Amino acid sequence: MKSVFFALVLGAGAAVPGGAVCLSAKGQSAEAVTAPLLEKKDVVKSDNIVWIDAARLPIEGRAFISSNRPYARLPDDSFMRPDLRLIRPSIPCPAGMCLRFKTESKALRIRWSLGRKPPYGICNATAILTAGIDMYRWYEGEGWRFWDAGFPRRQTNELATTWTPGVPCMIYLPISAELKTLEIGIEEGAKIEVLSSHKSGVTKPVVVYGASMVQGFSSSRPGMVWTSVLSRSLDVPVINQGYQGHGRFEPSMGEYLAAIDASAYCFFNCGGQMSVEEMREKAPPFLRKLHRARPDAPILIGEYYYVVGNKRLQSGDEKRAFARELVAALKAEDPVFWRNLYVVEREKLFCPDDDGTIDSAHFNDRGAYRCAEAFGEVLKKALFRQDCNRF
Repeated sequence: MKSVFFALVLGAGAAVPGGAVCLSAKGQSAEAVTAPLLEKKDVVKSDNIVWIDAARLPIEGRAFISSNRPYARLPDDSFMRPDLRLIRPSIPCPAGMCLRFKTESKALRIRWSLGRKPPYGICNATAILTAGIDMYRWYEGEGWRFWDAGFPRRQTNELATTWTPGVPCMIYLPISAELKTLEIGIEEGAKIEVLSSHKSGVTKPVVVYGASMVQGFSSSRPGMVWTSVLSRSLDVPVINQGYQGHGRFEPSMGEYLAAIDASAYCFFNCGGQMSVEEMREKAPPFLRKLHRARPDAPILIGEYYYVVGNKRLQSGDEKRAFARELVAALKAEDPVFWRNLYVVEREKLFCPDDDGTIDSAHFNDRGAYRCAEAFGEVLKKALFRQDCNRF
């Protein structure tokens, strides 16, 4: 796995090959440490912990830099846009964001503070999903595997664990609580090496836009949200632009999406509570404007989700057919311009036995994996055409 050093030093800088600088608690260069993987998560007791402000590190999944809200998903001026008034509470929530790094520390602590008071769980989501953190660890030959999760018991929380020096770590951030501060605690004299590259070779992010099922409801943990699963399975950066109850093709969102230099755009569960007539009116001009701005980026549209079980009969066939009809109409309009427009079929998106949701609509973990697999299959074709061997 390739990586780059993040140029930030606490104290004097330690030079490394290529002129980069290590993040070091004492500004001292540390020798490489080789140690067996630890299978226990016992807390390493250490009084020599140095805290690093994570906002100073590159954060994967963050498209814009906000001066007042370091983990917001849109820039500061988004709070002044009238058409985004209804999604403002979700803008400061870092859904889909993660930190990827290596450290030489044997003790690792994560401390985070939130902008709302407990309880953080809601009727169809866990507190860990909405306001906790999720830690993954790299296993050579296997990839990323879950390591630990931080439960939000108060407004400021801390997770402590052992760590094997040099092993890559990934920290997923909450999906629906405002994150005020995030700090990484490492042993004095250790350093942090930020991971920036992906084995897929994809450097531009895949941007996913939609409503609550894109934001992440209702997986068990942030790392189990289907956009996070998609990112790990293809090893590509992903930006989550899902907003609970919305994703209504707002003009301002079209501008923000077009401002992101994306490798591909994925649309799913768009429309919120919009009628089919409203979706037919707003979706085509939204997509035309986006595609003119980013003509080389493929666009994938997942067929509208349908409710299952006892509520199946309440779901409308028109909404289920909307995505397929939209793609067919746009391709007929200009086959060359829309050659990189794809449908992700609902038959592949949802579990055939109806056990993929938590509340007849929102994905549980099983449903999230199913959705990630469906989008991933089409993304391989869209991004690499015939060259899928790198996966």
